[in-house]
Amino acid sequence: MKKYLKVIGVCIFIGGIIAYFFYKDINNEVRAVVKKEEIVILFQTGVFENESNAEKFAKTFASARTIYSDGYYRVIIAACYSKEVMGKLESIFNEDGISYYIKEVRVTKTVVDSFKEFEPIILKSNKKEVIYSVINSMLKLI
Repeated sequence: MKKYLKVIGVCIFIGGIIAYFFYKDINNEVRAVVKKEEIVILFQTGVFENESNAEKFAKTFASARTIYSDGYYRVIIAACYSKEVMGKLESIFNEDGISYYIKEVRVTKTVVDSFKEFEPIILKSNKKEVIYSVINSMLKLI
């Protein structure tokens, strides 16, 4: 009977050590997957292979930023977090005859928190100059 207790004790000890290393490995993977990132919406108006063409095109808008990703230069005219702001921006761009593509991008929580500070200004304002100024400030955060 005592022989079995020793074997069972050694098995439990070895199993505990193995479980610890598995837990440690899985815990690191879960932390990598569950980063504090959220999705924001970008209004993209053009994609270029050449940076100078993208910059030239971006200058035709009141608010625009060129972002390089996946081998292309993308012209972004606005970014937002909430659906209400997205609706208001869509109506402004449609009214101005601006064609755009909506793209979702992951950003850090600090960027989203900053967006949440700017978005009430967009919702309350009816002046396009103010809205475009706020959009420029928001685009600098990305």
